[in-house]
Amino acid sequence: MDVQKKKTLARMLIASTYTLCSALAAVWLYRHGGLTALGNRVVQNAVYASDAALMLFLMHREGKPLRVYGLWKERPLRQLWIGAAIAGAMLLFALIVGWRPSAPESLIYLVCSQLLVAAAEELTFRGFLLTSMEELLGKPERAVLLSAALFGLWHYPMGQSWGQVVGTFLIGAIFGALRTGVREEIGLPALAIAHCIWNVAL
Repeated sequence: MDVQKKKTLARMLIASTYTLCSALAAVWLYRHGGLTALGNRVVQNAVYASDAALMLFLMHREGKPLRVYGLWKERPLRQLWIGAAIAGAMLLFALIVGWRPSAPESLIYLVCSQLLVAAAEELTFRGFLLTSMEELLGKPERAVLLSAALFGLWHYPMGQSWGQVVGTFLIGAIFGALRTGVREEIGLPALAIAHCIWNVAL
């Protein structure tokens, strides 16, 4: 393994460790920290904001253009519509299998919060980690499955449900396949929009 790949692997370990530890800390504070509802929201948003900032920093340290990770400035409206179409297909499937939406208490806060969640998770799992894994493993399908597995397992401390792990693994695999299979059309903005709409609807 050459020096650059060793550095990429080290940065992947940093990304994975920080993301896991920050999630565990947030869950512990939520359950045992005695925080108010506002305090829990502040902690959650701070965790996701710090995750996003770390991923952007690690991408910068890799020395590759952000476009490699699925971030580009061209055609922003196209990314918005692609993201909405992906979310629409997912929600249609959910409706067919029996899911029914429920009205949130504060839609504006929910949308803003979930946009941050979606952006941070896409930067982490379909941005930095997926791209780095694909480079190291050499096969996109392996990178998709491994990043999806990490995405699923990362959700376990929050819900402590293996059903949620399986569900998020499947979503991660779909998003990862879309990202690697249609690389020049589907970037992180589209996936973040789809992710946000899905989270808000749930």
